[in-house]
Amino acid sequence: MTNQGLIKSNDSRIVQLRGNLDRMGDQIERVLPAIISPERFVATIVAYAQRMPALFECEPLSLYASVMEGAVAGLSLDGFTGEGYLIPRYDKRIGGKACTFLPGYKGLVKLMIQGGGVDTAVGRPVFEKDHFEFRYTAERDELVHVPTREGEAGLLIGAYAIGRKRGQDPVVRVCWRPEIDAARGNGAQNSFGWQDHFAAMASKTPLRRMANMVPLSPVAAVIARREDAMDGGAHLPLVDRTVIDQSVAASLERVAGRDIPEEESASTRADELANRLGGSEREPGCDDEPPLDPEDVALFSGAGRGGDPEGA
Repeated sequence: MTNQGLIKSNDSRIVQLRGNLDRMGDQIERVLPAIISPERFVATIVAYAQRMPALFECEPLSLYASVMEGAVAGLSLDGFTGEGYLIPRYDKRIGGKACTFLPGYKGLVKLMIQGGGVDTAVGRPVFEKDHFEFRYTAERDELVHVPTREGEAGLLIGAYAIGRKRGQDPVVRVCWRPEIDAARGNGAQNSFGWQDHFAAMASKTPLRRMANMVPLSPVAAVIARREDAMDGGAHLPLVDRTVIDQSVAASLERVAGRDIPEEESASTRADELANRLGGSEREPGCDDEPPLDPEDVALFSGAGRGGDPEGA
């Protein structure tokens, strides 16, 4: 996450954001997991926005909808834990920036663990000078990875994810370079993450794929499919009428500055809001590239090869 300068807490944008989130408090509390305090969730978003002024350049509707999506996912949106992010991106459909919620590396791991399919999960890069073997057998998948001790590990040739659960064989997902390049190519190839931290972004790819191989909660399953759909240029909505009810729809429309005729039904506003939040159609002009996770940078910051996320 790029630090663009801290906004003071008494800035009118922060005051308005805090007020709007407070007004949405009942809806946020309704969808948040019980272990997450609504007050803390809102406070972390306000602090996030103070460090990310570009969020205020986004269409207001998209910003508040993304907040609701993060609440539904039950992931922290603080920009530090690596669980979830609010990402400003240019959208040609509106001629400006829109906000998108995306889970981070640790957010994906958390969702998989909560689903009960794994106890731990990790993603790792593989370089051409490493010793790496992967094969399928009738009994189980076999993977051997011995990182090179040389200073320069060479080009990245693939990445893999391993999910482990006590008493069961590990779940393994390997992505070779062509699959990683395809995932990158359908997003923003010149994004900061892929350019400067390719190993970190590449290692997230098999982790995302593995999320489709283990039991997940209904919401987590949608989140996993959502990122995969983005690779293909589509978008799956996470927030719909079951989450944003009529009162929240009206609230978000007011935030967006739209005049709402008295005779217009709340149901119509909710339908329109759900449509605006995204459907399964192609969204041309959107930078759907999953962002670089700040935690990933630290986890993969070892000399010559980007480190090992499991060691963090």
